[in-house]
Amino acid sequence: MQLAEHLGVIIKTPNEIEGLSKESSELLLNGEASTWSAVTLSLGDKHVVIYNPSHAKSRQSNDIMHELSHIIIGHQPQQMHSYELGLLLRHYNADQENEADWLAGTLLLPRDALVKIKFSKMDHDQAAKFYGTSKRLLDWRLNSTGVNSIYLKKMQPA
Repeated sequence: MQLAEHLGVIIKTPNEIEGLSKESSELLLNGEASTWSAVTLSLGDKHVVIYNPSHAKSRQSNDIMHELSHIIIGHQPQQMHSYELGLLLRHYNADQENEADWLAGTLLLPRDALVKIKFSKMDHDQAAKFYGTSKRLLDWRLNSTGVNSIYLKKMQPA
């Protein structure tokens, strides 16, 4: 992912984490796979985003962008848990989670893309696939940005 590379953030799956036992990896990817999406580990100003590869690609994209959004905004975690390797697991409050959701959605589906999708009458399933997002995220962005309302007004006879 280009944004992660630009930010100097490493993106990995649990299987790619050195020192993580096979049992822990199996638990994260099979036994507890439905209970987590992505997490950011920090060591100083270095960040590693670990994402759950068992989720759909569209969800993985949003999960990774959500974690990058926390970094971009400069959110300070409300809680940090330190681990043996000196890595910190970050937890954020609800306001910060909402901000990261909004920024992630904006980065994945900017307003110009939404206008193009709507006014070219692109099928929403195809548009979501093209932009690597879920249809649910696409619909949320179309509604929350007002693009759907603008489209409906433009399409009404004068």
